[in-house]
Amino acid sequence: MPYGKKPDGKGNEIDFDEVYEAAIVKAVKAAHLEPVRCDKIEEAGSIHRDMFEHIYQDPVAIVDITTLNANVFYELGARHALKDSVTVLICRGDVEPPFNIEGLRVIPYPSQSGDYQDTIDTITCPKHPSPSAS
Repeated sequence: MPYGKKPDGKGNEIDFDEVYEAAIVKAVKAAHLEPVRCDKIEEAGSIHRDMFEHIYQDPVAIVDITTLNANVFYELGARHALKDSVTVLICRGDVEPPFNIEGLRVIPYPSQSGDYQDTIDTITCPKHPSPSAS
């Protein structure tokens, strides 16, 4: 999860701290889980060690691919290789995922109204396509 203000894949500045507080924290708490972002861990040690421990151990990971940052995709690949559990991809609605992950579902934010409620609802209670009628 990026933090602070950074450009997205198209160069638009995004406040990722706002996205974290307005969408991710609310969705994670609504799912009765505890949000953890490695830059907010207040103890000595390696942030990279903490990050990989969470990538490996946590039952759910929310990955923001908005910046199209190579580090994020490296961490996503590690998550997919190490852990067979829930990984939720999110991104700013106008960012196109790269080819290698374009087949994965990505939850957009914010909604067309500019808020995060649809994102929160989708993260906590994803809609599954119903089977087609024969």
